[in-house]
Amino acid sequence: MSYNDDQDFASDSPPQAQAVRSQLSLLDIMVGVAIAAVTCGFWLQTSQPQMPTAQIVFMIPTLIIYVLGGTTLFSFGRRYLLKQTIDFQPGHWLLCLMGVSFVIQSSAHLLRLAFFPSEFMSLSDNEQPILLFFIGQHVLFLVCYLVAGFLLPVRPAWRLTLVTPVLQSLLILLLFANMLMQNPSYLINGIYSYANVAINLLGIFIILGVAVWDRATTHDHRDWLHWLGVVAILIWNLPMLVLHVVNSF
Repeated sequence: MSYNDDQDFASDSPPQAQAVRSQLSLLDIMVGVAIAAVTCGFWLQTSQPQMPTAQIVFMIPTLIIYVLGGTTLFSFGRRYLLKQTIDFQPGHWLLCLMGVSFVIQSSAHLLRLAFFPSEFMSLSDNEQPILLFFIGQHVLFLVCYLVAGFLLPVRPAWRLTLVTPVLQSLLILLLFANMLMQNPSYLINGIYSYANVAINLLGIFIILGVAVWDRATTHDHRDWLHWLGVVAILIWNLPMLVLHVVNSF
């Protein structure tokens, strides 16, 4: 297998063993339902009584990718521990990264509730500690996301898709760091929404471009879960793009 080809997870199974096809077991589905319940529970615990449309637009795609990503991460992790040979495709890699994001964000939410237990937490309540917590959360996300992205096997070109979440995290870190300053720059706040529009557009172009390139340059079969991973990225970026465009203009 060449360097540019997909790579399977390491396994003790003999080389002639057939890779397990992408299919979800009853246990995987139960985990997906549990992830949906946890995600909705977090939102209900922190949402305002009158939920704005913008928050709903954010919540729906986030729920979809967290359920898909968390379920896929659990499913492939379980197969890896059982030493099953796995045909690990680029779309599976994308979904596992979404699962990593779910684990990090849900863990950070639990810690936030422990340190700042108020029902509706706002920056005006206790600004500096909360800002520092958010900065730490996004730094942790950035590190874990990149580590997972480079440790999990995938054709190198697919790692271009890491650019969008990295830029989004850096933009948020810049915004929070600016808010910590005694004399914050209003320019950063002003360009935040426009920068988000550009990043979401870039993410859409990257995922479509890499998916087309991959289809044209490999003879390997891409299963339904691979394409679900590609669609999941679009499900995340398209509503966010619409939301940022509306807020910007």
